[in-house]
Amino acid sequence: SLAGKLVGSLDGIEYHYEPPTLKAISSLYTCGQLDISTAKILLTIYLSEDLLLESVQGRNANFRPTDYSMIFNTISWPDLVHRWQELSNRDDALEWIDNKQIRLAIKIPNLTDSLKLFNQLISDFRTILVVRDGRDVVQSVLKKKWMTDNSLKREMYPYSSIQDGIPVPYWVSDSKREEWPHMTPHTRSCMMYNYYSKIGYDLHEKDSTILSHVLR
Repeated sequence: SLAGKLVGSLDGIEYHYEPPTLKAISSLYTCGQLDISTAKILLTIYLSEDLLLESVQGRNANFRPTDYSMIFNTISWPDLVHRWQELSNRDDALEWIDNKQIRLAIKIPNLTDSLKLFNQLISDFRTILVVRDGRDVVQSVLKKKWMTDNSLKREMYPYSSIQDGIPVPYWVSDSKREEWPHMTPHTRSCMMYNYYSKIGYDLHEKDSTILSHVLR
């Protein structure tokens, strides 16, 4: 979140914090529920229309001071008012984006298994991978209660199956699905961290154009 704030405060950057629809589209593609052509169409529309253009025009600005996505974490009040006054329609926003060479930056966890898709979709795609101690990640996931039975039933992950009434996320291997309902949140959190972090490290080793920067 801190790295995202730093990037989001740079000139020429429109920043978004963990948009859930982006995670949903990319995960549905990764687990085979969307073909690549459909995923590219949905992502193109979502990234350009719902994120970049809406952000540039100051629509749906979040003013909640306790949220990481609060608008004033990245732009000032005068800047926001200026956009409301000067960018009256979509054409104005497109011209503004072109003139100022605006780029879209997104902070989102657990997207390493979809990076190849984004690399194909976006011609000048760049990724900053923040390498974090796995123990800290697991503690954070436990605090947010993402891997509890109640949370799994409530959240909108792409699930591969349901075992004993507990949804099984798509990243759980076939050999572990029957065990999943009986695992503790600690074990589930460790499995999630291992899945996504291994992909991130492997991608960086194999293709430096996909993960162009590593922050340690």
